[in-house]
Amino acid sequence: MNKRLTQKEERFCVEYVKTGNAVQSARTAGYTEKSALHETHKILERAHIAERIAELTQAQRSADIADINEVMTYLSGVMRGQVRDAFGLDPSLQERTRAAQELMRRYAAADQRHSGALAKLDDMLTEFRQAVQDADTATGGTLQAPAQDTAPDTAQDTAPAKGDLM
Repeated sequence: MNKRLTQKEERFCVEYVKTGNAVQSARTAGYTEKSALHETHKILERAHIAERIAELTQAQRSADIADINEVMTYLSGVMRGQVRDAFGLDPSLQERTRAAQELMRRYAAADQRHSGALAKLDDMLTEFRQAVQDADTATGGTLQAPAQDTAPDTAQDTAPAKGDLM
């Protein structure tokens, strides 16, 4: 944002995002009655004010959307029976099992993403070793490739055993 907002402009922006009513927001922010009634369209057209309103609107939308940690916490709470319904009842065994299944799907998807990244790194390391060997051959044997298998094996099966879900 190029121009700094005055306190009055900032209050106007915050109120406008809350209410969507430019005239009321101008009054609340401290603009004169005449300005509030007749010049709010000009206030809204100011680039720095429009930018700030867009920033506040985006921040509000982001706050309204659950992030992955919130979803995982909720599903974990349901699975453990810590989340109750509107009547104060514990979740049923079926609901708890469904929450556990959803958690496992998310963990499996994350594991697949990590496996893909590790496979790419392994391919890059193989290419690097080959390039070092090719350079070593070209220079008459003065270079050495990195030692093989220095990293721990990360491709182990991390899926839980069948009895671990309940």
